[in-house]
Amino acid sequence: RSLNVISRNVERIGRTYLHEMNTVTSLNNLNAAITTYMNDWVQNRAISKCEVIVYADEYDDTLVHIILNIRFAGTIEIISVEINID
Repeated sequence: RSLNVISRNVERIGRTYLHEMNTVTSLNNLNAAITTYMNDWVQNRAISKCEVIVYADEYDDTLVHIILNIRFAGTIEIISVEINID
């Protein structure tokens, strides 16, 4: 359930930057917004580790990839979630 909530909210954050994703600055702002959101989960101790990767598609200017590498508290496995915003 937590993974679904995180995925939906990160996708909503990504959609707010949908029309600005052509520049490096916009991608950095998106990365910062997602990192801030994920830090709330880390501080609540629901997640012990989270890595956020945001990059534009090299062939399509309107597509952005968001990768979340998440480790939930009490587990040793890292879950990788890829979200595509177009």
